[in-house]
Amino acid sequence: MKRRSDASTLLIVIIVSILSATCQISPEAPKKYPVNESYPLNEQTRECFFKGENRYFSASKDDCFYVYGKMTGDNYELPMFYQILNFTGCIVMANLDKLKKIPLSSIMSLKGNTDFCEYKYSLVVYGNSNLERIDFSKSMVIKQEEVFIRANEKLRRDQVFNAPFAVDVGSPYDCTMEMAMKRNDCTALVGDLAYKGEEGEKKHVWKQIGKVYGTITIDDISDSDLDTLIKLTVDGWQPRIVRIVNNYRLRNMAAILKMIVTGPKPHFWFHNNTSICRIVDVRKNVEGNVESQMSWNESCLVRCRGGTVSEIYLSRLDSLCNTIDGNLILRNLHALPPNIGMLAQIVKIRGHLYVGTNYGVPDLSFLPNLEEIEATDIEYNVAIVVDKNVNFKVEGLYALKRIRGNVLIYTTKESDVPHETRKRLKEITQGQVLVSNDECKGGEVNEQYLAKLSDFCYVVVGDLILRGLEEIPKGFEKLKKIVIIRGSLIVERNTAIKDLSFLKRLEYISNSRAEQPSVKVAANENFKIKGLKSIQRIHGDVYVSTRKETDVPSIWKEILKSATDGKTTFLVEGETTAQPEEGKQDETIGELSRDSTTSVAHETEPHRNIEESKHSSNFRQQHNSVYSRKQFISWICTIALVIVLLFVIGVGIFIGIKVLDAEKKNPKNKSIKKKKRKARKTRITSPIQSKSVVTV
Repeated sequence: MKRRSDASTLLIVIIVSILSATCQISPEAPKKYPVNESYPLNEQTRECFFKGENRYFSASKDDCFYVYGKMTGDNYELPMFYQILNFTGCIVMANLDKLKKIPLSSIMSLKGNTDFCEYKYSLVVYGNSNLERIDFSKSMVIKQEEVFIRANEKLRRDQVFNAPFAVDVGSPYDCTMEMAMKRNDCTALVGDLAYKGEEGEKKHVWKQIGKVYGTITIDDISDSDLDTLIKLTVDGWQPRIVRIVNNYRLRNMAAILKMIVTGPKPHFWFHNNTSICRIVDVRKNVEGNVESQMSWNESCLVRCRGGTVSEIYLSRLDSLCNTIDGNLILRNLHALPPNIGMLAQIVKIRGHLYVGTNYGVPDLSFLPNLEEIEATDIEYNVAIVVDKNVNFKVEGLYALKRIRGNVLIYTTKESDVPHETRKRLKEITQGQVLVSNDECKGGEVNEQYLAKLSDFCYVVVGDLILRGLEEIPKGFEKLKKIVIIRGSLIVERNTAIKDLSFLKRLEYISNSRAEQPSVKVAANENFKIKGLKSIQRIHGDVYVSTRKETDVPSIWKEILKSATDGKTTFLVEGETTAQPEEGKQDETIGELSRDSTTSVAHETEPHRNIEESKHSSNFRQQHNSVYSRKQFISWICTIALVIVLLFVIGVGIFIGIKVLDAEKKNPKNKSIKKKKRKARKTRITSPIQSKSVVTV
């Protein structure tokens, strides 16, 4: 039993020792580097930490051969590096007008390290107007990508000797800001630069350059945007390449999305900019490249008018616009406009989105940040219309959260609307989602025709004929939804129809048969030409014959003439003189014109009300628990020690129980215990013994 107890105790001691050794965390733990700012010199290894100018190192570190840190040049002709064998960090020789030579041949290793120097380079040489020579050692360990040599006016490539890498001294057009102020041929700037905006004295320099090597700080400028920098490429040499701070008038940062910024991340740094507008595409792109907290201003955002998407329309779109008031229309596009990216800033459409008869629009991804569409047409409640696009799929609106209205989709193939898209549209739509591959056929309007006509018939293929109607047939209101007639509109010999207001949504009539007019109105009683409030285009001829000349108001004559690209003929019954033929009309009617809108749907889905989910930033909470490595190990160790202690207690109790059981079973133990108790009593009765026991 004793041996078992000793073995258990030994095992416990070993476990506790291992845990203590593993979990010991103290300031004296092994260091990452042999020297640092608080321990700058190791005399035994001749290693030292240094940050400062070269001359101070030469004066105070004569016994240091292995340097960790950052060394900058002083304005002498010849700096001293002769004693340095290895350098970890960076050497920076910049803007020294007296410097003529940089002797680095004694250095055997030069390695960049961002723990000691903020630059991604180990050697930075620029802006030295009189520099004529740099010496390396062929056996030097140095990486070519860690060497930066540019904008030294007198230095040529053949003046860099024994370099163990391919030498690049830059272009003759690389300049510091000081050089660029004296010259007008600089195309790139080098250095840690300050941009002062359009009112700054150096504004002409920024307008002529295309690239920056270094960093840019934009501090308290008077501009409201950064458009001067819109095409700039920045090759950064340290984190926070573009620093935007203390700007109270700066509102629009869209230009930085078109800047090409490379180098150590984060690319951008923002601080104390109180007026920057929360343009959605700018915010998403910027916040993904910054480590600082951003504050955004939403009061500066504006609404803009809807229209037909074209390069001109997009060029006029306000850069602070995030809501379209009106219908956004894409029609007859053989390719997306080059500035289609302007629509990435749109979050909401108050009207409807119409995409129809396009040949170069593959999907709806041109609205990547659109979150809501709210139909404003109370009568028909249409939010999205997709009609007859070639090589088109209904996908891409991945940010869309709410559709307040009906969705009407007509495609050439069923596969043009993926199952996932149908499912998602039904989930987010507060209205009906109607998808169809069929068309409404034309015909002669009567009760039988109207009974077969879909409740959501927007496109009629074939002639729509209203002839000899003495009373309004049942279902006549279905015609009010027609937007496109791919055929002719014929209205003749009617007594029940008084005008064309039953087609007030009609926008487009297209008849390909030359022998028949696209619009023919004749022999109607008490009839006036009016009511086509939405008509935009009539492809073909217009023929109108009325009882009286006043049945065709002059304003409607002008509307029909401007809409048609064929002849317009107006006759008063009993007369034979026709209006002269009108010339071809301008193909571009206006931003609000459109060729087509929507299609038929044979099956309707039940109305679904989807409860809105609030995604406002005021309701977002982030709870991040970040623990350092030491804290994590400490927690693990604490838990492990508690487990060991519980194990020790358990083992002790177990051994105690076993010992008691053994003593009860062995009579010899009882006699031994009695003898021990007698001996103990004897010792206690003696005063000297008692005192000694107490003392011990």
